[in-house]
Amino acid sequence: MNSTGDGILAVDAGGRIDLANLGAARLFRESPDGLVGRRVHDLVVPEDRERLEDALQAAFAVRDTTKTPSPWKLRGCGSRNESFPMEVLCALEETRSPERMVLTLRDVSERELVEQKLFQAQRMEATGQLTAGIAHNFNNLLAVVIGSLEDLGRDLEDDTADSGMRSMVCSGLQAAERGAELTDYLLAFARRQPLAPGPVAIHALIGDMRELLDNTVPASIEIHHVPAPAELHARIDRAQLESALLNLVINATQAMSRGGRISLETERRELAPDAAFELELEPGPYVVIRITDTGEGIAPEHLSRVVEPFFTTRDVDVGTGLGLSMVHGFARQSSGQLRIDSTLGEGTTIALLLPESSGE
Repeated sequence: MNSTGDGILAVDAGGRIDLANLGAARLFRESPDGLVGRRVHDLVVPEDRERLEDALQAAFAVRDTTKTPSPWKLRGCGSRNESFPMEVLCALEETRSPERMVLTLRDVSERELVEQKLFQAQRMEATGQLTAGIAHNFNNLLAVVIGSLEDLGRDLEDDTADSGMRSMVCSGLQAAERGAELTDYLLAFARRQPLAPGPVAIHALIGDMRELLDNTVPASIEIHHVPAPAELHARIDRAQLESALLNLVINATQAMSRGGRISLETERRELAPDAAFELELEPGPYVVIRITDTGEGIAPEHLSRVVEPFFTTRDVDVGTGLGLSMVHGFARQSSGQLRIDSTLGEGTTIALLLPESSGE
């Protein structure tokens, strides 16, 4: 019994625990002897106790192995104070003494988390495939529109041409070009944009962008660069990285309507296999770029959705909701990752992990 990772409890008809193995002790942060003598009902959150009582009575009546409706919410003990979902398998044992039931307990918290991540990944993949198909077809249509407007504009360059017509052509061309930029964002989210990766000196790139970034933010916001001790090189598409950093700074600016501070920090990080698996990356060296703001932060219920296309917590006229989805898609397509940590009222940190390059 002690060799299995599952928790095992032997209980009598009144639900009192006669025996507990080491697996049950680990689940409840309690010694086996500390569980013996307690009622199994006390291990369940109050709202599940009646359901457990019904399930145990039904199991005793059937006199066979049965699986109770799950998952249960069992109450943690010791240092584990939170509730956690559990599967419970019941088996009756006939003895000379009163009947006993053997309960097999399995913590399904991790499985539920993996299932949620899988569902989210499948949904995002399906959205990405649909988005990529629409964006490619829309690009083809826009190529015809832009080409036709450019030809029409050249025909109207004559001074005698109607100025109102030239203005309409110019407006139409600008709108079509903005539509082309929008499809670029969609392709970035879907990880289908064409990239030209190469070794990029990160500190030099941020230095080259500094004037642009300073002109992008209002005077009430300060930008500080905190570089790593030595120059770092990432294998990345330089133009797309510049666009991603500009998007992240603009996002941070929109979260600080009363002013504040934006910090750009860089460091080198070596990912061990366990850490790489958690981040869905290959083990090895990465360049980390962190953009931290002192803005309003992101609510926990929105944090998991901020990289979805067109999702935004701001007013419709403030943005399209494609900035973070574009940066996330670009990072993943570049064999990197994007991570977000935020606290309401304190600010947000967005970390870009990019594969390191030797710089050669």
